[in-house]
Amino acid sequence: MKRKFLSTLAGVISLAILTVAMAAAIGLLQQARSQNPTAAPTPSPQASATTPVTNTASIAKPAPTPPEPTPAPGTPGPRVTTPTPTMIPVTPAPPLKATSPMIIVPIAEADFGRVATGAQIVVSASWGDGNAQFGKGASRTGPTSFTIDDQGKIYVLDTLNARVQQFAPDGKYLTSFQTPKGVEDIVFDGGFLYLLDSYGAHLVKKLDSAMRLVQDFPIAQELSLVPSAGGLFVHGGNIYVASLGDQSFPRLLYYQVASSAGAIPVSEQPKRRVPGRPAVLGDGYIAVTPGDSRNAIIRSHGPSGETTSEFGVSFETSASAGFGKNLDQDRLGDVYLGVSFLLPGPERFDSGVNLNYLRLVVQLSAQGQFKRAFPITGADSITDVQKDMVIRPDGGIYQLKTLKEGVQVLRWR
Repeated sequence: MKRKFLSTLAGVISLAILTVAMAAAIGLLQQARSQNPTAAPTPSPQASATTPVTNTASIAKPAPTPPEPTPAPGTPGPRVTTPTPTMIPVTPAPPLKATSPMIIVPIAEADFGRVATGAQIVVSASWGDGNAQFGKGASRTGPTSFTIDDQGKIYVLDTLNARVQQFAPDGKYLTSFQTPKGVEDIVFDGGFLYLLDSYGAHLVKKLDSAMRLVQDFPIAQELSLVPSAGGLFVHGGNIYVASLGDQSFPRLLYYQVASSAGAIPVSEQPKRRVPGRPAVLGDGYIAVTPGDSRNAIIRSHGPSGETTSEFGVSFETSASAGFGKNLDQDRLGDVYLGVSFLLPGPERFDSGVNLNYLRLVVQLSAQGQFKRAFPITGADSITDVQKDMVIRPDGGIYQLKTLKEGVQVLRWR
């Protein structure tokens, strides 16, 4: 518990340093644009929906999303080749270029505290230690992560009971299997389940469809693992774990601990550094950089760290935004950004719902074109869920939520 507290405290301090640094970068960008009359203006919370920008988004009337073909069950997704072992430099991110797209998303105050509709409850379970029940302890302890396989079966990490519970696509309980203490994240990829043991054995476990151990992948002890929305990332057999940067660069980094060819020696893992989330398509990565409390920059990078595309997102609201809780992609490369908002002032509650809180998902194309934005809940979970959202390859959105009554898995689309 002490290691978890120190790791979490380090993450909070590092993210605070990053926010201050990027706020200064946004100020420099605004100064540069004021000296260039041809540059697009930097959006502000007071900007209107008619501000001349490349994209103006709306929650109420999102652009229609074209239908996507559904792959046959078991069809593997695009593979990622093994990145070069050369360490990618982690220099401070530059401000958004004046010529890059900026997407403005107006936020209506009426959306705050509203319990969003349109989700299907797939799994509904109570608290406890029986089948289809989940453990809940003190200090907001509960299920921490979940994943979905190619057939749509749902796996929820029941942390307190040290097990994974498996549910059918329709939510029916199927089975469960025990896990070691200290498992924080779970990911499905290519027919296998992967478990991140952050604070116990410090390794990643690979399991087959019968939940039998295939291989253990040790993680270098010097990597300070971070339980987060992206603690474990696996694609095409390449395994990455999230770690905080050092004091000179407080960004969430990823380190590769295995490739499709097998485990990477622990002595080599610190050299396999990726300063962002590995991309679903290609050999690069994507990263979100908070600007001020209502702006962020999303960049795609090549395998050597070069920027291949970038665009900004700005939210018209008086609330403060928290970026990076969720950052994911579907098989087409569309980016899904989960953002949390909190209105200033004293907290207000109605039937347990925080009327000052809003959780939003924004879907953007890889080129920075707005597709949709919608609230997914009007209240936060009552326990600390490290990974509460999964994006399916077809763009389907699943959410893990903990309530007073128990645990739910919701499907949004």
